[in-house]
Amino acid sequence: MTFLHVGEDVRLPELMVKSVLKAMPGVEIVQLTDMVTPQIKGVSSVIRKPYDGLLMTFRMQHLAELTGDWITLDTDIIVLKDLRSVFAKDYPFDVALTRRYGKILDKDGIDIVAHMPYNTGVMFSRNRQFWKDAYKALLRMPASAHQWWGDQLSVRLAAESNRYSVLELNCDEYNYSPDKEGEKKDVFVLHFKGKRKDWMLNGDY
Repeated sequence: MTFLHVGEDVRLPELMVKSVLKAMPGVEIVQLTDMVTPQIKGVSSVIRKPYDGLLMTFRMQHLAELTGDWITLDTDIIVLKDLRSVFAKDYPFDVALTRRYGKILDKDGIDIVAHMPYNTGVMFSRNRQFWKDAYKALLRMPASAHQWWGDQLSVRLAAESNRYSVLELNCDEYNYSPDKEGEKKDVFVLHFKGKRKDWMLNGDY
């Protein structure tokens, strides 16, 4: 299992790692980061690279260089069930991605789902080339995508290239964002994205 974290505030990644160790005993956890961010308590190892401040390209570069089978998570996540079960599914996927459904409008009224159907907070990989392609696609995007949204846009392009077998997992089960503080739900993952981060910090997980 891997995750990217850059910065001195380690509260969210510490909670995330703690939940992973509880739900997935014995799993190896690899922290992807820059040259100075502290190592998060509980991780097995750290991979460091120089950071230029462009978070999306930094993340995708890290992922493109990983080998083997892996799961990657955002740091604002609590894992409730063992995600390794996805690799046991009877489906020979290259990547497994959590998909949004319905409509989600941003502040400008643009439907996020239409442009970014996959939420990259939880992703599974068996094929390194997918991430290399996604990284190359991101590098061709406008500079604004290199700072934000670029990972989701580039993952969609790689998934839609028809070069890879993509297992789609429903966000409602594998990447669920609570509707209210303290909400309990029988899911694999709680994703406290956006303003929900305080809920995660205040919760008992």
